[in-house]
Amino acid sequence: AQQDKRKAAQAAMTKGQHERAIRSAEQAAIDAEYARVRAAKQRANTRADEMGQYIRTLREEIERLPQ
Repeated sequence: AQQDKRKAAQAAMTKGQHERAIRSAEQAAIDAEYARVRAAKQRANTRADEMGQYIRTLREEIERLPQ
């Protein structure tokens, strides 16, 4: 989607449709930022899941220690 909007902006600019080119470029930038944020969120969720598993493993190991 972002690449399509970037291409649309370039095409509009070539045709002299400057306002349309600006809108398309702005939409492409918004789409790119949204994709970046979603990827960062996914990485954070993955790390949180890994940390949760690490904590569970530590708790299990601690419970197995002699009292």
